[in-house]
Amino acid sequence: SPYDTINTNSRGSADRLTSLPMDLSTYKTSTLPIRISFYWQPQGNGEAPDSVSGDKLSLYFKNKNGNWIEIWKVGGSGLLPFTQVNLPIIESAENEYYYKGFQFRFENRGRLTGNFDHWMLDYVYVGSDMPESGIVDYNDQSFEKPTPSL
Repeated sequence: SPYDTINTNSRGSADRLTSLPMDLSTYKTSTLPIRISFYWQPQGNGEAPDSVSGDKLSLYFKNKNGNWIEIWKVGGSGLLPFTQVNLPIIESAENEYYYKGFQFRFENRGRLTGNFDHWMLDYVYVGSDMPESGIVDYNDQSFEKPTPSL
């Protein structure tokens, strides 16, 4: 369903996917950084997010003070292959993330008046056991289109 049915040019924050709270406090003194890994793709089998209109997919971390901090973003484009992102969760003096209750959120910005500006997101993983290369390879077999009866 559209977020805005009145203004046909309405743009803004659309879908959000927010994690459950997790306890990262036990990792505060660890030498292994916690990392977040995910795959993203613009358009998929839907409408492409526009590059000139400010459409974007963003990742936010919730700091200890309850503020959402944008950590990563990508602008709109036409169809691209799935791309993996692998980021360490790094604290700063202003933003503490290694606490009980840490959350992350994906959010897209785009046109709010219909089925527009699609983003695909898959294999979201948070952990300290990522390989040094940062590449997590999944041997995934799945169907892309409806299949005939087996």
